[in-house]
Amino acid sequence: PLPAPPAPLPALPVRPIGTLRSVYRLCVGTPRQGMLAPRSRGVVTFDEAVVSRDAVLGLEGYSHVYVLFAFHLNSNPGAAGRSFGGPGGTSGTRRQFPSKVAPPSLGGKKVGVFGTRTPHRPNPVGFSLCRLDGVAVEPRRKRGERKRGGPTFSLLLSGLDVVDGTPVLDVKPYVPHYDAVGHDPAAAPDGVRVPRWVDDGLRKRRSVAFLPAAEEFLGSLPDGALRFYGPGSPWRDRREDLPDVAKGCIREVLGADVRSAWQTRKARGGRSQAERSGRLEGWTGGGDEGDAGGRPPAVEGLCSQQIDNMLVQYTIEEPGAGEG
Repeated sequence: PLPAPPAPLPALPVRPIGTLRSVYRLCVGTPRQGMLAPRSRGVVTFDEAVVSRDAVLGLEGYSHVYVLFAFHLNSNPGAAGRSFGGPGGTSGTRRQFPSKVAPPSLGGKKVGVFGTRTPHRPNPVGFSLCRLDGVAVEPRRKRGERKRGGPTFSLLLSGLDVVDGTPVLDVKPYVPHYDAVGHDPAAAPDGVRVPRWVDDGLRKRRSVAFLPAAEEFLGSLPDGALRFYGPGSPWRDRREDLPDVAKGCIREVLGADVRSAWQTRKARGGRSQAERSGRLEGWTGGGDEGDAGGRPPAVEGLCSQQIDNMLVQYTIEEPGAGEG
């Protein structure tokens, strides 16, 4: 089996990258979701000590963005601190975060915190899907020109549910191809757009063919060989379905390859090999072969991808010669 994951980090290096100014001054009355108030407006201004204006290059090609932010006005910050032994508590007073909340529409009944969009969460992080109305970037100053006050680049948003002054942690573009469940490119809603290069890239899929030896290997996998597939997995697949579900995952992963042009050239030359990664130290796939660090041996001319407890070896053929 693969080695156990590393112990959780006591803290993550997260810091605000900017601030969102919005029409909402109070938490009370702010819509639960921004799309419920599409004419609401806000502006994200960035901390230029953290990110430069180059960070928003190309963002104007998208119609919508996700804004990730911190719920800085929560009324129970001590609860989150105590659950991690941090601010609001000490390691000696550490205890679980309250697991249930009472949504307004349930009339006092409680459900699990992860079954709601409540702002009161173990990590007070939220996200809002907003329409991107514009990317405002001031012209660069000429040599000797005095610096103007205020931010030099910002995002104009509408349809948001974020209170004025909220710390912004990240901004990500909305891509309906994989953000909208059941997305149909032929029936995309009006007003939703992504850059052409994104649309073209997401439409590409490699065809994947399995060699007879690979088919035989998957068909003879013993129970318990894989952690996420088979009768022994939490999904409890039927034994007879194991080869097909494992093949389906391999086909999807290799077919939707997202390597850069440089990584693809490496792959076509057989120089993209998962077993060279330090994350596979101590893993031999159940066999005895491997280098001194415990990695399985790399095979020259073959690429590899680690999926579950399998090391999948494959080749990539040039366009026009068939894919495999």
